[in-house]
Amino acid sequence: MRHHGLVTFQVFLVLASTVSCPANAKPDASISITVKETSAKKLPPIHLKMDVSGMGFVVNKFPGKDSYLRLSGPPGGPLGLEIKRCRPVQSGTRVLRTLVSKEIQSSSLNIGTVSKIPIGAQTYPAISHTSGIESARSHGCLALLGTKNDTKQSILLHFFTSAGSRSPTPSCASLMKLQPFERLFKSLQIEVR
Repeated sequence: MRHHGLVTFQVFLVLASTVSCPANAKPDASISITVKETSAKKLPPIHLKMDVSGMGFVVNKFPGKDSYLRLSGPPGGPLGLEIKRCRPVQSGTRVLRTLVSKEIQSSSLNIGTVSKIPIGAQTYPAISHTSGIESARSHGCLALLGTKNDTKQSILLHFFTSAGSRSPTPSCASLMKLQPFERLFKSLQIEVR
């Protein structure tokens, strides 16, 4: 601690080695997930490619038994994307509303609009949401990607970002236009098999 007149300065040193990341976490990079990898994890088969270079995401491939991919943004606010297995296979408005309530589990959840969003060469049903309070408030979107041959499970893509303290829940299409999502979705190639 240094004293300069009436002002006191405290200097803190944070060592990078004190930050812990899961063993399979990688700094931002190009990502590829193959059908062979998903089959080995007993997940519905997908082929995925995405470029997150320079976006500051920490990349986790297969971070849990139902999860293909999790991207976590830098500290300071909610920012991320996750692709995982889920059980609903229908995509009606009621199913999506139930799904967002189950996934978010927040007393401050505000469910937005149901729409279709483009991901790669396909369009998928999606629903927007806002949750949290104060600086932990976030806007997000859940999209149900489905599967081609499996009637018992589906694939869920969820992305979210910081929200202002009073901003209304935007549409999923509006969220996709925000950075880094606009760049992320331009590079995303996903084929559900």
